[in-house]
Amino acid sequence: MASRDAFISNGTCYLAPGQEAIDSMIPCGNDAFGRVSCCQQGDMCLTSNACYNQQFGVTYLAGCSDPTYDHRSCPDKGAFDGTPWVGLTYCNGTSEQWVACEQSGRQDALTEADQCWCPQTDRTVAFTASSVSTETPEPTDNGLSTPARIGIGVGVGVGSAVLLALLALFFFTRRRRQRHEAQANASAKGDRPDSLMPPSEAPQTPTTAVSEIDSRAATPWALRTELDGKSLAAEMDVPPVPPVPSQLGEKKEKKSDEPVFELPA
Repeated sequence: MASRDAFISNGTCYLAPGQEAIDSMIPCGNDAFGRVSCCQQGDMCLTSNACYNQQFGVTYLAGCSDPTYDHRSCPDKGAFDGTPWVGLTYCNGTSEQWVACEQSGRQDALTEADQCWCPQTDRTVAFTASSVSTETPEPTDNGLSTPARIGIGVGVGVGSAVLLALLALFFFTRRRRQRHEAQANASAKGDRPDSLMPPSEAPQTPTTAVSEIDSRAATPWALRTELDGKSLAAEMDVPPVPPVPSQLGEKKEKKSDEPVFELPA
């Protein structure tokens, strides 16, 4: 049943021709469908026949499911072909290659890889950087050529410039819209009727307007003589004209020149 499932680990691992690997190393697939590389159980299988251990951050080579160790899925460990696993280091700045490093101590259990340096000559080259899978968290390489990297760099730069331009345009448009809204609000505030204005903003009633409550407040002086029945002179504070003497005599009783006699009782 297991031999029919291509997505399970099935088969035996070998670290060298005719030498079985330690039990913790298992195939990276079903050997019934073809030879596959081997990695420690729970680790990541990379397309370059290498493995990655997340616990220690180690990229290493282990073995394959081919007992003759001739299949292309079998990693080349060079001078360390008899070891259960060999750590790799990326010679960044010196070369574009992963180099196998000699491991000391127990090799039947995967631990942190020993520190090693990248020699200029006589080094065991495991594979070039272009064959490293992008699934490896660290160390990793995207496998792009120099022109491709330059193209990506230019694209990122142009994209950043376009993004900055769009952001500047957005803020400019937003500021301009806010300024127009403020002007529109100020114009609407100046055009609204007096009844909607607060008392402090409403225009004062001119003092020359005629009052309906007090008809004397702004009534022309020529009209007051008819409404109030008062003389024009009195309303204008002009001294009254003294009456004619003949008129005063009409109101008094005329005195007789003849003497008045009293009658006896």
